[in-house]
Amino acid sequence: MDIAKEAGAGIVSPEYHLVTPEQVKAAHAAGLEVVPWTSNKPEEWDQLIAAKVDAIISDDPAALIAHLGYQKDLR
Repeated sequence: MDIAKEAGAGIVSPEYHLVTPEQVKAAHAAGLEVVPWTSNKPEEWDQLIAAKVDAIISDDPAALIAHLGYQKDLR
């Protein structure tokens, strides 16, 4: 977190395997958003959501959106 703050970053983007609730809490306390990459399975998304990340990078954004329960009318 220190390096990100020193660089003036507002977001950190770790590989999703590295994310823990404690690290997200520490990042948020340091004023950083946490946007992990690249998570593609519902069980991974659920772990990241439980950790309170700010966003999720995925190769399958439509499936992630559906998993989150969002619906968009494309008509």
